Amino acid sequence: MKFFLQLFFCGSLLFLGVQFTACTSSPKVVKQTDTSAKEYTSAYTCPMKCVGSGSDKPGKCPACKMDYTVNETKAAQPHDHGAHDGHDHGSHDGHNH
Repeated sequence: MKFFLQLFFCGSLLFLGVQFTACTSSPKVVKQTDTSAKEYTSAYTCPMKCVGSGSDKPGKCPACKMDYTVNETKAAQPHDHGAHDGHDHGSHDGHNH
């Protein structure tokens, strides 16, 4: 009986030792997605963000054949008219610069 208790005790220590050494405290490496690519910056994007997809017009993704959706991120960004000379746009009468 004493032999089995010693065997159980040694087995338990071995099991706990393996459990504690299996844990790591280092952070996981998370792959960053390049959000500057066409599949993220176009006006219409693939819901699956297929590489190389995206368009300025509605249509279908050439890779997965899903319908493009409106890129809400792009639509929410203010429209850039290019470089300005610092004047106010509040009093414009619709003319182009």
